[in-house]
Amino acid sequence: MRKYLFLLLVPILFSIALQGNVRDIIKPEAPVSKTVRFSIFSAIDYKSPSYKNSKAQVLLSIWKYKNGNPELVWSQIVNEGGLKNYPAEENALFREININNVKERSERLVAGYKIIYNTKGSELSYEKGYLVPEGQEIKELPVSL
Repeated sequence: MRKYLFLLLVPILFSIALQGNVRDIIKPEAPVSKTVRFSIFSAIDYKSPSYKNSKAQVLLSIWKYKNGNPELVWSQIVNEGGLKNYPAEENALFREININNVKERSERLVAGYKIIYNTKGSELSYEKGYLVPEGQEIKELPVSL
């Protein structure tokens, strides 16, 4: 009796172990396209003389994670020079990036930015990253300096 029970359990356990692979064989996942929109702007007025020699760089990037392994898909540096050169929110700089062939079940898309401030030789930076949710085609990302 145990022998027959064992013979029944083996295929069941095997199918559970391969559930993800079997699902992809029966109904393959259709890749989708995702769009990330960065809007880069100055949150405050940097026209004061105290910001005269202050500069900023913005590093934009999009990463694809599959099984916990990151892959850089796209990156760009926005360097307008001085802080005063970055526009106000109503005139923001825009970057719109389309990423094709994203498999939402097995891959995660993360969009982020790093801002590097440089004032009189001192550097300060900070980073933020955002997950592009499953089922959402467009992710808006405001980058305020």
